[in-house]
Amino acid sequence: MNLTEFQSSVKQGIPAGLPQPLPYDTDVNHAPVRKDILSAADKKLAIRNALRYFDKQHHTDLAKEFAED
Repeated sequence: MNLTEFQSSVKQGIPAGLPQPLPYDTDVNHAPVRKDILSAADKKLAIRNALRYFDKQHHTDLAKEFAED
């Protein structure tokens, strides 16, 4: 993908349909596990803040995925 194609795809925004989640790949180096320092209310707020960038039709699916992360 060249720069022009990349810019064009970014301008299109978030797609209407979500791709299927990929299984966790143990062969890939992932970020280290962080300390669990947020309260339940703070976690809920963080998920709500993240979801505001996505269409409401995807909130149920994405909220579950974000909560797992």
